[in-house]
Amino acid sequence: MINNTIKVLILDDDKTMQRVVSAFLTRYFKEKNLKITIEICESSIDCVFELHDHGNRFDIILLDYLLPTVDGVAVFTSVLYSHPNLVNRIIFVTSSPDELHADLPDSDITILTKPFEYEGFCNRVSTILSKRMPAGN
Repeated sequence: MINNTIKVLILDDDKTMQRVVSAFLTRYFKEKNLKITIEICESSIDCVFELHDHGNRFDIILLDYLLPTVDGVAVFTSVLYSHPNLVNRIIFVTSSPDELHADLPDSDITILTKPFEYEGFCNRVSTILSKRMPAGN
């Protein structure tokens, strides 16, 4: 993270969820006195290409689990094989955490369960950031 700017990628086909997650991110990082840039993908395929080509620029990646055509697990699997260093930056967003665990039984994944409140959201973001930043930052 350069210049205290956090870069976030959101994959979600639901515009309401995009707005909620973006608002929570903006509030969270404003409280931390950090700048944020948010990029949104509505298509899993677009997200796969974005992560393949530019994945290392993102500090946090929020993936919706249930999507039309290609689901979040397929995006995760693509990232796992092409850029395994990005896996610890992913937060899955889902209302079906048991199904997600069943699809990825051997993966240590961070999950934000819908419906969620701001505090739970902040806890998941903090978890991802703690994996990315050395202690004391």
